[in-house]
Amino acid sequence: MWRQRIAATGDGPKLALDPDQHAFVMLGQETLFACHITMFHMQEHLFQIVLRCALPRYAMQAYVEDLLKHPGETYFLGNSAQDLMTIPSLHLGQRLRFTGDIFRGIPYQRDYPEWPWEHETPIVPNVDVTIEREVYYRHFDFNLKYPDSLTYAVFGAGGEAHMTHYQVKEPDFDHVLSLREVPAWLPAQMLQSGTHLNFPKLRSSSPVYCSNPLPEGEYEVQYGGQPFTYRITTGKTHWFSTKIVNMHNPCPDTPPASSRT
Repeated sequence: MWRQRIAATGDGPKLALDPDQHAFVMLGQETLFACHITMFHMQEHLFQIVLRCALPRYAMQAYVEDLLKHPGETYFLGNSAQDLMTIPSLHLGQRLRFTGDIFRGIPYQRDYPEWPWEHETPIVPNVDVTIEREVYYRHFDFNLKYPDSLTYAVFGAGGEAHMTHYQVKEPDFDHVLSLREVPAWLPAQMLQSGTHLNFPKLRSSSPVYCSNPLPEGEYEVQYGGQPFTYRITTGKTHWFSTKIVNMHNPCPDTPPASSRT
């Protein structure tokens, strides 16, 4: 089950990674990136991973056309229940493709004991997803401390750039957004390979943010913690979550927009 708890044994939590369904936030109209939705209470989902993917032309066209009709919506890619997988298999390159479904939005629920789209109709079903390469990967280590300042991984290609929040441990928040434009100061190779940006004027996530800490606008950032500052302009937030990522939601639970839960 998607929200299955970590099973305890006499020797501690059971270290097992069962093949499962995984949800990814879809980013980009020119180049497709898939950003994994994290969950601190499931071994199978204790990973941040960003993939550069390719879809068949018909599927990419259908996704982009639907996005242009619904610019405020967030789009999710999930592997089919008939094609379960693990995140490490993607990281190792053992899985170079999977069968997926594309959904517009995520149904609001008080809790998510099962796959959120169990009873939803995909806008594009059973699509062949090719993984071109891995852009960013982290397995969570709860021994680590929160960064001193708010930190994100930035990635992209061509004229598109996106960010995902650097998560550490519960309580934390999952946040995926796009930039209005690619930072002119950021080398293209670093954008394509993924790197960290810090927001020196914003504290990190302890205590956790309960709402978007980066609404659309201009911000001062550091590049990998180096003592120089640059400017970026944030755009659309695609996903902000404190409920799904944490075992215990640290924030008030109110019916959100489709891109937040």
